[in-house]
Amino acid sequence: MQKISLKVTAAEIFVFVMQLLYFAASSEVSQSDFYDLILIFGYSFAGLMAILACMTKRIDLQSILKLVFIVALVVATALNSAGREFVLLILFLIVLNNSEQDRIVSAFYIADIVALIVNVCLSVAGIYSIYSQYNSDYMTFGFLNSNFLGIMIFDIVALLIVRTNGQKISAYIVAALAGLFCWQYAYCRSAALSIIILLFFSLFRKAFEGKRVFSFSLKFLYVILAGVSIVLGKIGVKNSILMMLDGVLSGRIIAWNVYFNNKPITLLGAMFYTGVFYPLDNAYLFLLFRYGLIVFAIYGVLNYLVSKRMIASKSYALQIVFVALSFYSLMEFSPMSVFNNIGLALLTTRKTEESE
Repeated sequence: MQKISLKVTAAEIFVFVMQLLYFAASSEVSQSDFYDLILIFGYSFAGLMAILACMTKRIDLQSILKLVFIVALVVATALNSAGREFVLLILFLIVLNNSEQDRIVSAFYIADIVALIVNVCLSVAGIYSIYSQYNSDYMTFGFLNSNFLGIMIFDIVALLIVRTNGQKISAYIVAALAGLFCWQYAYCRSAALSIIILLFFSLFRKAFEGKRVFSFSLKFLYVILAGVSIVLGKIGVKNSILMMLDGVLSGRIIAWNVYFNNKPITLLGAMFYTGVFYPLDNAYLFLLFRYGLIVFAIYGVLNYLVSKRMIASKSYALQIVFVALSFYSLMEFSPMSVFNNIGLALLTTRKTEESE
């Protein structure tokens, strides 16, 4: 009988706390009077765990020089465009370096489930709203909008498939029910479509797994979909076909075109808030306009490295999650965040068997 270790590392606690803080910011918790206290305590505790996790890391001169360069780039980006997401990505990569991959996946998974259960319970109890404040037909369960609920449900489904290595039918039953809920009740079509993509590649696993064309496409999916976003954003809705596609994407192409006509593309990005200027539901274009060409290119390189690692490890479950997240990023900006993109989060971790 295999023993179950109850030992938890500082890196796992860091992930757990940061994930809860991320979803707290996306829910009605952020509107409460004690939210500032949650932030102070939460970030202080997460910071302590980050320090403890890094204290065991081996540091040489080359590592220090790389870190100085990265920090300089992060600071320049943060000062110029409030680059919170990029700073957090670098922080996660440093803190999770050489951590066990399976345990980090579990930390993300458990944190997401805890956050969802808490929100649902508080909503059922009447403390939070079950339905959207803006449209009573949309279920949000205490989240500020249905898209936040949708990305959380997608995360849980994706992590469940990764944890089971895509081998359990029960995981796909959960995925199908989650997709139906997102489509019919939360009215989060982007999450539902991304779950459908997951199920499609799972159903036709034999047609894709290990195939050269699939592996090649995986490596350059960021470039392909970023290119599609840029071309459609530049063209706009100029004919009936693009108008129909824009309708399917709920007006997103028009929004992308607004940015190309009104916002400059710079090396280090620009400070603006999509909620104030105009909605930008596309992770590739969000990186391009908000963080600039340098960070846009860095994310491209990181996504390439993530795909290469997934192919080398022969983890088809992680590969199809990567594909679904990449397409999800066409429709929302949050799937490229380290809180939702498990591929990016695991980039510097090690597979569990490597430590045995």
